[in-house]
Amino acid sequence: MKKEPLSIITVKTLLAVIIFTGVGTIIVGGGLLIGNYEKISKPIKSTQQQLIEGKVTVTTDKTEYEQGETVEITVRNNKNKSVYYLVSSCYGIKGVSLEKHKTLRWQKQEFMNYPKPQCLLNILDCIEINPNENVTITKVMLEYYDHDKRINIPLSSGKYRVKIEMGQDCEKEKDIRLKDFFSIYSNEFTIKEK
Repeated sequence: MKKEPLSIITVKTLLAVIIFTGVGTIIVGGGLLIGNYEKISKPIKSTQQQLIEGKVTVTTDKTEYEQGETVEITVRNNKNKSVYYLVSSCYGIKGVSLEKHKTLRWQKQEFMNYPKPQCLLNILDCIEINPNENVTITKVMLEYYDHDKRINIPLSSGKYRVKIEMGQDCEKEKDIRLKDFFSIYSNEFTIKEK
């Protein structure tokens, strides 16, 4: 059996060290990046969850509705600090939408917030919900406006939930932006088949 020269053994050893070092660096570096991402993202999540998780609840007056019926949406603030939702002069409550459950996920549905006829100036304002206050914020028909046919069409049957954008602060002196608000979901409810 022929022995390899020392220089070839040295080169192979050096290559093995480089490969193992590179793989180790990728594994350790990737782990550190993931760990740092979680450290950075956790405070953001926890701030939002302080408002969302059980402190502010959104409920509908019933859990089952007929097509085209009216749903009453109530917000309960169990925090020791006020929370806010937005209204607009053209659209009524801003940042309120409806989602339908479709094949393992929620999808946005056409739902209220249609511009009023001849509404030229859309002014946003914040509405405060005081600590421990229960407020019915809106009553909405479970239908949408078909712009092509110019008629209201009842929403189809299925499972739905309401999504409301709410915020912990509202500085009216500054420009009010929806991005300063975040989503809270209602209980699920069903629209029955006709």
